[in-house]
Amino acid sequence: MFDPRRASLGPAVIIPIALFVVVGAPNFPVSSTFEQIAILGFAGLVLGAFVELEGFNQWPRRALIIVAPLAGLIWIIARGNDFGLAMGDRNFAVFLVIGVGIAAARVSRGKGSAVTAPVLLMLAAAGLSVVSWISGVIALAQITALIGVSVGGFFVWNWPKYRYPPGAALVVGAAAPLAAATGVLILDGRANGASVAILSLIFFSDWLAGFVSLGGGPVARAMRPVMVIVIAGIFIALAAAVGN
Repeated sequence: MFDPRRASLGPAVIIPIALFVVVGAPNFPVSSTFEQIAILGFAGLVLGAFVELEGFNQWPRRALIIVAPLAGLIWIIARGNDFGLAMGDRNFAVFLVIGVGIAAARVSRGKGSAVTAPVLLMLAAAGLSVVSWISGVIALAQITALIGVSVGGFFVWNWPKYRYPPGAALVVGAAAPLAAATGVLILDGRANGASVAILSLIFFSDWLAGFVSLGGGPVARAMRPVMVIVIAGIFIALAAAVGN
């Protein structure tokens, strides 16, 4: 029987392909943080696809969605010195791990709109791209923009009338490299930590949108992601203003 969550496998494949096109084929052993990010996108796709194709229930899926971004971030922190990161914000790294854990838990939820997790990941990628660009980390801005566009494609395809829930391949394939990119942005030393902290509020945009009464019916359901985008856009603008 067809599992609707497998419908997101197609868009999920775009993420590592786009990353490898920009970063290039990775070296072994890995020689840069950007290669790490690309590998995490591929690993997230493979692990997520395995979970979906094997038909695991909700809890293994949630565990993978939470653990994979944390593992990616810790990998970045562990190899930061080797790849020339300034490592000037080691203390902030502790809060970064906590923040990534909370964000991953938010996108791992099975409840809510089928487009909630892709919208949050798309907006987080957009915010990271903006802050990276302002901070002068142009390559990272390009990488995160590609992730955002890839996930955004699934959202557009699945909206205004959503049909398919996001599978683990799409969520993990986007969340793991985004978590790593966040670590690179902070540990590089050029980004304002307050800007990244503000971006973390994006993962609560859906909760805040719940306080806005939109009524019932299909129009209200279609407008809910739009409200999430508006609220997250405010956080992105604030992060950009603080980091500028």
